[in-house]
Amino acid sequence: MNGTTPPLTSRPVKPMRGFTLIELLVVISIIALLIGILLPALGAARTVARQMVNNTHLRGIHQGLFVHSQENKGLYAGLGLDPDDSRILFSGIFAGPGNPFEELGSTAVGGSASSNGRLGILVLGNFLPAEYCISPAEPNSNRVPWLPGEDFDTSRVSYNLLRLGGNNSSANRTSGRRQEWQDTADGQVWIASDRQRVGSSSANPESIWTEADSEEWEGGLTWNDGHTTFQDTDVSEVTRFGNQTNTNDRLFTDDDPTEFTTGQSEESNGQMEAD
Repeated sequence: MNGTTPPLTSRPVKPMRGFTLIELLVVISIIALLIGILLPALGAARTVARQMVNNTHLRGIHQGLFVHSQENKGLYAGLGLDPDDSRILFSGIFAGPGNPFEELGSTAVGGSASSNGRLGILVLGNFLPAEYCISPAEPNSNRVPWLPGEDFDTSRVSYNLLRLGGNNSSANRTSGRRQEWQDTADGQVWIASDRQRVGSSSANPESIWTEADSEEWEGGLTWNDGHTTFQDTDVSEVTRFGNQTNTNDRLFTDDDPTEFTTGQSEESNGQMEAD
């Protein structure tokens, strides 16, 4: 050993190898493929989530009607009995003078036969949250939940209720749809549905879940036993109103020939309000 330090030697540095163009294109293709697979799944999951929220709203409407009926001789909001309990009557228009909800600052538009009138009775009476009246699929930004001090008009609802039909002079207790507007717990009776898109026909209704001018309807329904369905058609195979069972009953028509048998009255089949 002579005490000298051996000279430092440098090792050759291997150049870093980057991605080739082909490898980069392969990676981009794989990412694009994964996005193409995942996006429809995410969209479908989002749609299912909205449908679940929608069903919750519809079920809440039925529950609100049921709770209200316990204080109204078993009848749902909008109907009442005359003094001798022989006829089911409209409970009256609650807009204007004598409005029972006047202290809440509302001049609710419409009578108790309309969908917004009956839902207004539930909301203003604290039987239903106002948010439950607006569908998660509502395309009209002007339709928003009611706030105290505002009118409860059609801009506060996304749902249609069963059309009651007739008038007080003919409103006996066995009158079709009106007979069912009470706590019968009948699983073949419609109570509420997603609304028909304004401007679409009853023969070819469109819902707020379908595109405008599509002439297609899909949406949620709640039935009088509290169960909900989401249908891709406005036709239900079997319904029952009063003493009449109907086949191929359409949501928004009152006299479709496929619904009726000889002697069937108009109020024996289903029909939803349409705004």
